[in-house]
Amino acid sequence: MNADQRLSELFGQLTNYERTRMVEVEWSLDTMQRMVGVLLDGKAARPAASRWIQVGGSKGKGTTALYLEVLADSLGLRTGVFTSPHLQQVTERIRIDGEPVAAEQLVQTLEPILREASELGVELSFFEAMTLAALVLFRDEAVDLAVFEVGLGGRLDATTAVPVDGAILTRIELEHTDLLGDTLAAIAAEKAFVMRPGKPVWFERQAAIDGVLLAHAEQVGAQVQDPVQVIDATATAQTWSGTLRVGESTLPFELPDASAFELSGMALAVGCLRGCFPQRTLSLTPVPRPALPGRFEVLPQTDGWPIVLDGAHTPSSAAAVVAELRRRYPDRPVAVLFATAPDKLWRDSLAELQPVLSRAFVTVPTGIPGQDPSVVVEWLDARGVPAEVVDSPGHGLQRLAECAAVRLVLGSFYLVGEARTSLATR
Repeated sequence: MNADQRLSELFGQLTNYERTRMVEVEWSLDTMQRMVGVLLDGKAARPAASRWIQVGGSKGKGTTALYLEVLADSLGLRTGVFTSPHLQQVTERIRIDGEPVAAEQLVQTLEPILREASELGVELSFFEAMTLAALVLFRDEAVDLAVFEVGLGGRLDATTAVPVDGAILTRIELEHTDLLGDTLAAIAAEKAFVMRPGKPVWFERQAAIDGVLLAHAEQVGAQVQDPVQVIDATATAQTWSGTLRVGESTLPFELPDASAFELSGMALAVGCLRGCFPQRTLSLTPVPRPALPGRFEVLPQTDGWPIVLDGAHTPSSAAAVVAELRRRYPDRPVAVLFATAPDKLWRDSLAELQPVLSRAFVTVPTGIPGQDPSVVVEWLDARGVPAEVVDSPGHGLQRLAECAAVRLVLGSFYLVGEARTSLATR
């Protein structure tokens, strides 16, 4: 049995709530806290100078985590980054020094974790097991910076059981309202639990919820850091330039080949690294830019009409995609391959896209619950967007290829992952 087969066997023992989307579960951190205590007890301590950071929020978590990775690498630091979901291979979720962990190493890490859980009589979910694997690997590899991206919420997310040295909160939006609450304030209150007593926290200021976040920080004794603000940002072709203001200091920056939405993630990463490693000097002219698969990922095509892959699944992230389409491809038609989970605000997201859409194809990603495509098609047709159901992402890509338009794949990271795999085999 090879490592990939063994991983599949191990994961077959675990419930994957990302794919089943079961909400009638009594969520708790008890299991994770117990497992973290056991796995760290008496083991070799991580380096005293290392910093472990949790990244929460609604949108931009993965982008911020990957900017932390490349910026830390530019400082000569070893990095470990845990993100979710993955697009094509599960090993993408755990990165060490910029590379996905090898399947063999992940197997060797997971097997004793699952044995320990069995001996303790506890059941781990897929996400819990992967979080613990990341924790063990980052400790054993003695990385200087470990980054743990929240999967969902914050208060009860598995990564919140990890003993971190600080936290970042990216922009907060209405999302997962069935689990987190139906107002921005309620969602912010759930996500604020990434803040830790006596530890620094960096977050993007939002007038509607600043009071919630600041009150929680005061309640737990977290140390709110000065916001990092992007000022005087301008774009020439695909390159952004401007200034970052951190407290009383300013830093000039140049960010090549980037989308506008990356600026906030880059700024949060800069603020965090300056706070965690004040003895090191960041050079931001240019800013090292990470690969961001599935985040306005542009794949040029021989006929001149590019494919753009983006996992946007909230109204504001869809609006950001539209802004980027208009900046890069003004006045060009856009055809979309779309899929969404039933619990997303898909109508609001498509309403943002509607002004640029010339055609739409709607499907369901393989192996997960999805919104009925016929309902989406009916909604689009009623608003003057020609739309049709396609029976698979692969078929949808074929239909997109027939369109003289910018070809957008959007609405789900699972859809984007399938599209990337399909395109890679052509």
